[in-house]
Amino acid sequence: MEWHGEYCIGRSVDEIINTLKWVYDNYKLSDDNRVVIYVHNLSYDYSYLSGFLYEEFGPGEILALKSRKILCVRHGGLEFRCSYLLSNMSLAVWGKRLQCNITKMVGAIDYNEILYPDSELDQTAWEYMINDVAALKECIYRAMYYDKDTIATIPLTSTGYVRRDTRRATRKDKKYRKWFYQCRLSVRAYQLARWAFAGGLTHGNRFLGGKIIENVGHIDYKSHYPSRQQLDYMPVSAFKCYFDKREDSFLDPEVFHKLLETQCCLIHIIFNNLKLKKGVTLPVLSKSKVLSYMMCKFTNDWDVPGTDNGKVINCYGPAALVCTELDLKWILDQYDTDGYEVQELYVAERGRVPKCIRDVIDKYFTDKECLPDGIFRDKQKNRLNGIYGMFATDPIRIEVKYDYDKMSWSEERNLTPDMISDQLDKFYKNGNNFAYYAHGVWTTAHSRDKLMTVVRDVIGYQNWIYADTDSAFYIKSPEIEARIEKYNKGIIELNKSLGLGVENREHKISYYGVLAHEDDCKTFKFLHSKCYGYTDDKDKLHITVAGVTKDNRLPKSDPNYITREQELGCLDNLADGFIFKECGGTRSVYVDYPPTETNIDGHRILYSGACIILNTTKELGGTVDGFEVMEVV
Repeated sequence: MEWHGEYCIGRSVDEIINTLKWVYDNYKLSDDNRVVIYVHNLSYDYSYLSGFLYEEFGPGEILALKSRKILCVRHGGLEFRCSYLLSNMSLAVWGKRLQCNITKMVGAIDYNEILYPDSELDQTAWEYMINDVAALKECIYRAMYYDKDTIATIPLTSTGYVRRDTRRATRKDKKYRKWFYQCRLSVRAYQLARWAFAGGLTHGNRFLGGKIIENVGHIDYKSHYPSRQQLDYMPVSAFKCYFDKREDSFLDPEVFHKLLETQCCLIHIIFNNLKLKKGVTLPVLSKSKVLSYMMCKFTNDWDVPGTDNGKVINCYGPAALVCTELDLKWILDQYDTDGYEVQELYVAERGRVPKCIRDVIDKYFTDKECLPDGIFRDKQKNRLNGIYGMFATDPIRIEVKYDYDKMSWSEERNLTPDMISDQLDKFYKNGNNFAYYAHGVWTTAHSRDKLMTVVRDVIGYQNWIYADTDSAFYIKSPEIEARIEKYNKGIIELNKSLGLGVENREHKISYYGVLAHEDDCKTFKFLHSKCYGYTDDKDKLHITVAGVTKDNRLPKSDPNYITREQELGCLDNLADGFIFKECGGTRSVYVDYPPTETNIDGHRILYSGACIILNTTKELGGTVDGFEVMEVV
């Protein structure tokens, strides 16, 4: 712990509690006179301290994003903040990004060594602990310096910087506030929007899973989500109920399809059987989006129960779901059905994102494309990528509570319509809120639409291998490259018509949403979503596997240091049953317990709750012909 330039060193829990009590008493702290204490990964450290802080200072006011993910805790005049959620980076990476003089001593100590509070520590261990605090202090001070912040103005999260910039822009627009209120979501519109929301599209061609493929191209969209907010239409009015089967007897099919072409639509719909059309290798519909999946039978191409890694091939029964007009277009394009019935239809006018927000996006985009490499470019690049997340944030905050007496977490997720109404009232009455949630829903809907358009019309379903949100791998050919060039020309013309495009660092023009060629792959192989690898033109192996770390977190100078690529060895080993042991990652096990004193092997131990970090292995799970096979009940 660092206090006014002095480092306070302790070994036991009672020492840190006594130090905090001394600070509390001597500085006469209170709810109105607080000291801020930053902890890198507060959720971890607070698990050890919560019981003792509760005993000394009473229950804390916890602001948590979900159970065990703590943003801020106040115990009277002590305010603990999580610097990890502020930076969204490890302390080592954050210090490097901020070009700090003091950086974390990665790999200096062995975390597997058993140490007691009275164990003798060597010089390296002492330096490591003090260096951690010094490195965090410099990161906080540099973060405040670069954005002209004080401890009172610095945001709590990395997204907070984007939110602040955008809020300032909307406040300068005299018409924005009125427009924002006019777009207020009703309870039912909010529910439909939540059900319709889906993230990026990550999937692989089920006919190519597990195969090593040669001559592979790789493209990705430039600034995909920001591009959607700049180039595509968004809802620009409140959603109004156009049709409700419980009250209206008939929805004219011609009128319905006209609305799909001209309005932003939230559609509650029931399909009677769905069967994927032959040749479609990138299905749009996920089983998780089918609200009535317990009433449906899902099978693959050979009527074996299962899905295509979560995507629907065949669905027999009444498939109820909520989607936008963009997703419905693809469902109707990709699936044969025995008919459908619209249950509810809510519509809003189409238009562009308000200019004050587009200007913020353009500022970030310009800085990303024009600034030289360094901290300022990295900062703006991160904010450009984060601006979508601000709109996709649920306007209704789930109430997360910790009961200190029962030592248990709870989350209120089953909200009644009255509870939703009250929460929406609070959201719209708060002058700090300004983001239209529907823009987050349509940003990802447009991103899926654009990616699938490229796969179907530019690459071709049969040539496409794997896609992840804004990128695609495909079997190269001159014809495909010509179609990519033609596609980009159309996007550039759209940019020009909207007055977009900036001169970049290479004195060329950067446009939103064009397809950029990444390094081609000599060979490529995937098993399922978030599990693929490739070799480059120098035969160097690159892999991405969810749950597998880049290396085994030892310093590179350690003879036991190994990367995930080295552990895998070759693409042939990317297969069902391969186990990553060195780079398998970790898992956290939380324990809640009242403050207790005990004696272990002659050592006095004070303990309460804990977070135990365990090394894990990662076994690759293959799929049969690219299918997730389900048990037949």
